[in-house]
Amino acid sequence: MKILQWLFGPASAPTQDPLLGAAQIIRDTLGETKKTPLDIQRLVYLAQLHHLGKTGDPIFPDLFQATVLGPIVPRLMPLLKRKSGISHPIHQSAVSSNSRDLIETVTREYRDFTPGMLVAVTHGHLSAWAQYFNDASCRSTYTGRQIPLTAMTDEYRARADVRDAA
Repeated sequence: MKILQWLFGPASAPTQDPLLGAAQIIRDTLGETKKTPLDIQRLVYLAQLHHLGKTGDPIFPDLFQATVLGPIVPRLMPLLKRKSGISHPIHQSAVSSNSRDLIETVTREYRDFTPGMLVAVTHGHLSAWAQYFNDASCRSTYTGRQIPLTAMTDEYRARADVRDAA
């Protein structure tokens, strides 16, 4: 280890990352509830969707991509597959307390949804994913067309309109 530090210098400290903070908050809120990395991606999507709809601002700047798996942030997937990949406590400090409350509320709302139920929500006809998914643009499992934040805001409004009409 000392040789590596001598060759490459000391390891740099991680920087705050609100995307990883949001994923950590979701994992913490889920507690013992088992969810796959893809389920957590969908919960991150729903948290961002609700945050955009309610505040007009994103929790994190990363854009989701409309992939064959649904809306995902590609750089998050390998980190979710390794439990320690998002575990540094500095990340949660990048998320405001109001955003944290909203992430926890959304997570509790969807906690008991099965994977199929989450797919129905994130892939439905009102979803931004449905508007931007194009199988031909998916070069790999984790890539697709970017979903603009405005499309997610429009999705939130469309869902609210349907809810209000009911």
